[in-house]
Amino acid sequence: MMRNEIQQSLDDGQYTPGNPTALVIQVGASLADVERQLILATLEASEGNKPRAARTLGVSLKTLYNRLNEYRQRNDNEVHLQPSRRNGSASPSMYASSMTA
Repeated sequence: MMRNEIQQSLDDGQYTPGNPTALVIQVGASLADVERQLILATLEASEGNKPRAARTLGVSLKTLYNRLNEYRQRNDNEVHLQPSRRNGSASPSMYASSMTA
């Protein structure tokens, strides 16, 4: 049912901020990045309703949760690897929290 609603919105040319109906994918983007963009945009279009987003994407709810956890962990790791602002090197305390998880 949700797919029909999304297609109808596309056909009607309707677009509302916070409820995207299309993505722009750059040529050369990795499949992992494209998948991430699609999952996050679908979740946003579903207003955070994970079961609805999973149905729209045609994946199990468990798969959706697994992907979201991967994205969160990747984001956490990127934050922990950012150089400190004082001397340009990574702070050991940044690594401590990621190593205990």
